[in-house]
Amino acid sequence: MQSLQARSSRIASSQFVILAREFVGYLVAVNAAFLLRFDFAIPSNYMPHLWFACLAMPLLKVLVFKVMGLERCWWRYFSLEDLERLLFGNFAASLLCGVVIWGLGPAGFPRSIYILDLVLATAVSAGGRATMRRFGELSRQAPGTIPKRVLIYGAGSAGVILLREIRQNTALGYKLVGFVDDDPTKTGLKLSGVKILGKGSLLPELVQSLNINEVLVAIPSATGAQMTQILSHCQNVNI
Repeated sequence: MQSLQARSSRIASSQFVILAREFVGYLVAVNAAFLLRFDFAIPSNYMPHLWFACLAMPLLKVLVFKVMGLERCWWRYFSLEDLERLLFGNFAASLLCGVVIWGLGPAGFPRSIYILDLVLATAVSAGGRATMRRFGELSRQAPGTIPKRVLIYGAGSAGVILLREIRQNTALGYKLVGFVDDDPTKTGLKLSGVKILGKGSLLPELVQSLNINEVLVAIPSATGAQMTQILSHCQNVNI
């Protein structure tokens, strides 16, 4: 029972910290919006608008995020689905801010502030989560270990899933160097920041030049003939 209460307390504390960070980020965003709107020289007659915005907008946005449960997202696994919810949350919060400021705020509130604040607030909240996810991936790498340099054979959905697992599970001891794929139209493109280096026939050259330790095959939909060709390319590699 005490363990459950301690866990609940840690979760509540973590959510409070996230909301506090959001509040600070939104406060920075609204100030930056005013500075950009007035070329970093805010007229004195617009200072009441700034003070009201600094009070109302961060509080209202944090409230919306709390209602939508966005502070419960696990930043370590921040995904495109989370990004969509984040964008919707920022848009809904900006609409609420507009309604409150129109009804209670000082007259003549600059309408361009709403757009600038929405863009900046979204960038702050999404950028912060993406940064924390990347930092978490890097911080989980075991110190003093030398990861195996690997290539993924197959630049498709299965390859992307394997890439994510390699990045999130450092216990595997892998460092992804690139993809190979037999579709020539994919060569030179990037998947999640990792380059597709060429066709499978180039494996011997790539393995030697890039000091590759392993080749991971990620093509679950390959036919028998395609798998035979893939294995043939892998057998020509000296690892």
